[in-house]
Amino acid sequence: MEDKRWPRKSTLGGDARPIDPKEFLFVAQLASSAASLDMPITNPEEYEVILEVGRGREVGMRFNDNPTSRASVAAREHFGERREACMSFLLRFFAMRDLRGTEAWQSPWVIEKPGELEINDAVFAVAATQPLEHNLRFNVPAFVERMREWDSENPGGLSD
Repeated sequence: MEDKRWPRKSTLGGDARPIDPKEFLFVAQLASSAASLDMPITNPEEYEVILEVGRGREVGMRFNDNPTSRASVAAREHFGERREACMSFLLRFFAMRDLRGTEAWQSPWVIEKPGELEINDAVFAVAATQPLEHNLRFNVPAFVERMREWDSENPGGLSD
């Protein structure tokens, strides 16, 4: 039987290493589809997380079936044994939530339409590579500046 447990120990921010922007975009689309039930996904309740809580004590937790858990499971299944890459993706993907309501989540980077979002490839490319701060969020001014640079350096987006 496949080991569906997550890593036993994590330093969180230190696990948010840069990952390939094209893979980040692909997994973000996969996670979003799983979250919205647009694709079949393993029930998140089948996964167990083991957390080290100090002095050799461990606590086991199980996921509920909700959009966040489904997105996480889709990422975990994509990355397989590449657990560091999975943790990096998840930290970065969920840090994107904090960009809402900021300059990074406005036109021309993000265009909201009824029932859909158009997100410029620069958002994904920078989310895949920009350092996270100690609070596991992106520095918004630095993020926006890097998006401008990336967009001018990559006129064809991530399809190039």
